[in-house]
Amino acid sequence: MADFSSGLKTIIGYFHSLGKILTEATQNVYESRFKSSHNVRLGEIWSDSIAFAPDFTSAYNESLTNPSVTYYNQVTLTQIAGSNGQTWYFDSGGTFVRPWISPVDVPNTVSNLPSDGYQVQLFKNDGSPVYLTDGAWVVDYYGGIIRFAPGYTPTDLGYGTPKVSMFVYTGNFGASGSTIGGFSKVSLNNNYMSSRETNSGDTLACIIPILSEPILGSKVRVLLNGVELRVGSGSTFDCYFSPDGNIIRSPGTEQTNDYLYWNYDNGTPVAKYELDSLDILTFNYLIK
Repeated sequence: MADFSSGLKTIIGYFHSLGKILTEATQNVYESRFKSSHNVRLGEIWSDSIAFAPDFTSAYNESLTNPSVTYYNQVTLTQIAGSNGQTWYFDSGGTFVRPWISPVDVPNTVSNLPSDGYQVQLFKNDGSPVYLTDGAWVVDYYGGIIRFAPGYTPTDLGYGTPKVSMFVYTGNFGASGSTIGGFSKVSLNNNYMSSRETNSGDTLACIIPILSEPILGSKVRVLLNGVELRVGSGSTFDCYFSPDGNIIRSPGTEQTNDYLYWNYDNGTPVAKYELDSLDILTFNYLIK
């Protein structure tokens, strides 16, 4: 019986490391349509359902109605130290955001074709798109990392600091939503809440406070119309939590009955826009 060549074995292993199956020897990674499984720990198992999404519109609509799916639109990536510009990830307030949802994570139950709507979109710093066939780069969805080949880094190709749009799994982990390490799941008590109209004299963003007890050290993430906001105080954050509008909680210290306030700098919202009653807010946080 003939065996695979060493070169083909290397390519198969490369595809597998990225969670893909090589189905044709000259295939590119982005052309692979099927998932290659890895061993996982219990705490890494996704226990919430995600709908099949053949296109971006259906994936985006899923993020608006399913708290287990969060959409990030053209967020700026951070270079991993010592990677010579070859490896980048998304840092949100000190949190390494992952896992990203891969198209092959949510296949069609009949055809087994992937959910192309969850495909990562890469952008140059000026917002112009970088297509799958441009340069030389691959996505590690589980790790939440984009890798560029030497000689094809954003600096080499003049991209500036790259940006990415992606969908992130923000649901529960563990078999059937069971507790992991003594903790339970993401609170579902602060989903799809109407915001208040804000202005420089009225900064309360929502009349509904944090309803469940967050785990100390677990940041409360805020989604506005499905897009994550920057939570914290100072001139670079969109909003913050406070029990009374005066005491400002730092991320990871939020408590039950804290309210969300819109952040202002000299009377101007840091986010550069106001809220109105048509905006929808969701707080995502871990509970005991």
